[in-house]
Amino acid sequence: TLRQDYPVIGGGNLDVQSAGGDPVLLLTRSSATACAIVAINYGGQARVVTAATAFPGAAFSGVLGAVDAPVANGAGDVSIAAPARTAVVYHYAQ
Repeated sequence: TLRQDYPVIGGGNLDVQSAGGDPVLLLTRSSATACAIVAINYGGQARVVTAATAFPGAAFSGVLGAVDAPVANGAGDVSIAAPARTAVVYHYAQ
């Protein structure tokens, strides 16, 4: 399972980055050495969302519903595509 393969998903610090009513639920789970980004798009349109992380320059890997490898900018922000009515999960570990 994802939680077994990527322990930060089950035990990292939780940061919900979306607000109530947003079409995409966006959250991160992070530790000192790893981060997971989870986006669940409830809407009927694909969306691009940006997650704030503490890992500038990190290359994330798609581990569920995603095949791209977005890279965090210098501030640690990562823009990801969330297809309509789909969940995507990205992971990074040092």
